Amino acid sequence: MDSNCPGLNKNNRFKVRLVFLLYMYSRWCALFFVAYLVVSLYMFMSVFLAVVYNRFRSNLKNEVRESVERAEVLMDRAFDKAAAAACSNGRDEGMGERLCQSPFFN
Repeated sequence: MDSNCPGLNKNNRFKVRLVFLLYMYSRWCALFFVAYLVVSLYMFMSVFLAVVYNRFRSNLKNEVRESVERAEVLMDRAFDKAAAAACSNGRDEGMGERLCQSPFFN
């Protein structure tokens, strides 16, 4: 290992030295490099976040749709059981009578 750059392999040491050489050649190179990184990362992160957000939104819509459909099915089942229980008990007053006379249960 080189004592100037501990923990870096030969290829990475070359890259670090190249950046320092460019900086020593002209400070505009370093400014361009930093500006390029900032703009590139900003654009990349914008696209990345847009994709993640769209996928999250579509998954959330699907989950909500499935939850509503499941709730409707369970409510229908509960209503059917309550109506069947009311009709089979022979109650003649109130809601049970109206449910039993409904065309849905005849």
